[in-house]
Amino acid sequence: MNKTKDIAASPLCFVSPYPQLAKAAEALVAQLDYAVTIHQTTLNRILDELPLLESRGHQVLISRGGCAEILKKHSKLPVVEIKMSGYDILDALIPFKGQKGTVGIVGFSSV
Repeated sequence: MNKTKDIAASPLCFVSPYPQLAKAAEALVAQLDYAVTIHQTTLNRILDELPLLESRGHQVLISRGGCAEILKKHSKLPVVEIKMSGYDILDALIPFKGQKGTVGIVGFSSV
């Protein structure tokens, strides 16, 4: 399944591999005075959907992790990768501070 917001061609297309990231991108884009297309897909579907994204007139694709890596390898368009920092990881772990048990972190090699 793919969900695309703002079908009209905008210079920037944010490609999200999961719904939560698409929602966060939508909230951020709502604060901008700039058109950005939000395209929500999956890692399994991105290659099938890439010709559609490239045909819409976007100038740049923006994504993260495995999705960005796939786009960089296969897209004719430039790809901007959103990197995750150590602070991002710490921020995600803060709610678990003081709790007993093991916390695991799973990510893609480029994250």
